[in-house]
Amino acid sequence: MKIYKTIVLLIVNLFLLLFLGCQNNQEIDANPQTVLNDSTNRMNDWESFRFRLEHEKGTTTISNGMELRIIEGEVILPRRVKLTGKATVGGQFIALDIILIDEQSYMTNPLTGIWNHIDPEDSPFGNFDVREVIANILKMMENPEFITPPKNEEDLKVKGNVISTVFEPLVGSVDANLNAEVHLEINFMNMDVKSAKIIGRINPLDPQEVIRVIKIWDVDGDIEVNPPIDPLK
Repeated sequence: MKIYKTIVLLIVNLFLLLFLGCQNNQEIDANPQTVLNDSTNRMNDWESFRFRLEHEKGTTTISNGMELRIIEGEVILPRRVKLTGKATVGGQFIALDIILIDEQSYMTNPLTGIWNHIDPEDSPFGNFDVREVIANILKMMENPEFITPPKNEEDLKVKGNVISTVFEPLVGSVDANLNAEVHLEINFMNMDVKSAKIIGRINPLDPQEVIRVIKIWDVDGDIEVNPPIDPLK
């Protein structure tokens, strides 16, 4: 009898798990534009976040032949940013460390590692702003559609076309005649943007095939960004 009851209990639990799994995987009635609007409203409340910009294909040429490959950052809004990255100049790899606080811009010398204060107009990252780029993608995406049917409790995936001028705070100069296809991944529960894949040329110096990916995490996390403590020149 005990064995019978145990078997029955196992079968009931199995059916419950299967039922709940089916419930969680059910398609939901959603509109991609409404998802973008909701994500925009959520982003207006952000206080801080971490991000990583990497390239699946190609690189980004930002200034003086510097080809950016990877850059990570910690951001406290509206304008306290700490960046670390890897780039190449003349085929040589260099490390980048940048701090942006309001209108102030600091960057280490790749050869000496010494911090320097740089006039914003002379800094290759003076206007760098990932939040502005993501916010404008959400607002200006044309013909948004779901990449996969939206399902209950699964991240939402939306794609559409975005004019290249949106990406100026990310890549510097752009060709206003170009558009990029953007794939967004948005958290189902809180509507935070988790990633943005940017497919296509937007910078006049871009190679024929370029794919940039921005990943975002730790929204409203505990982040500090302070001026460099090394002697400045």
